[in-house]
This record gives sequence, C-alpha cells and structure tokens, in this order.
Amino acid sequence: MAPSEEVQAWLDKGQADLNSARVLVNADPPLTDTTCFHCQQAAEKYLKAFLIHHNRPFGRIHNLVYLLELATEVDAGLDMLANAVALLTPYAIAVRYRGDWVEPSIAEAHEGLTAATTVVDTIKSRIDAN
Repeated sequence: MAPSEEVQAWLDKGQADLNSARVLVNADPPLTDTTCFHCQQAAEKYLKAFLIHHNRPFGRIHNLVYLLELATEVDAGLDMLANAVALLTPYAIAVRYRGDWVEPSIAEAHEGLTAATTVVDTIKSRIDAN
C-alpha cells in the first residue's frame, strides 16, 4: 500500500532535511551545527511519518528516543535504531538555542549524517513494505 498523502508529505520534508545536511557538511567551510540539526530533523520526520502511517499519536515532541519507543510498539525490529536516535536527539536543541549551543566537529557531523541516513533508509523500507 502506498503511503497516504500526509505520510508522503512528512517523508518528502524529511528527505529535504537529509539532502540539506549533505550539502551543508560539504560546504566550505562545513556548517556542522546546521548539518546536525537537519540530520535530527530528517530522523524526526521519518519516525513521525512511520507513526502516522500506523495511526499512532505522538503529540508535539522532538525527542527521537521517545518517538522510537512508540515506533517499536508497532515494529520491535526498529530497536536497532536506538544508537542512531540517541546520537541525533540532542541536536534538536543543542545547535539552535543560545546557552545550549555546541559546535559539532566535522567527524560528529559525518556521524550524524550516517545515523540519519540509517534511520531514513530503515523507516522508508518499513513503510514501503506495508
């Protein structure tokens, strides 16, 4: 079954975040803070798309660990994403708000991109399989 229009909109927006992260990490100089933010956003949107696809409410939340907990209630195999979402969750806030700012290293930005790609690819395959 193809994703609903709403689910597809979340997937498209998440893919745009992942594409943005790829551009930003390769900028001169690399923009590591916004790379990591967009990685977190891509994972968040894909997890939310999965939950919407399965009619699971999640509220207004940005915590990927919590969203993954909800998703694993539907598909226990998604627990393999625990390390990726734990790595990405802090970037929802840590690179956005004064007082919380961090400047991730280029290595951390690449780790974030790898983690986000893993989440995106895994969730996409699960949605496509349904």
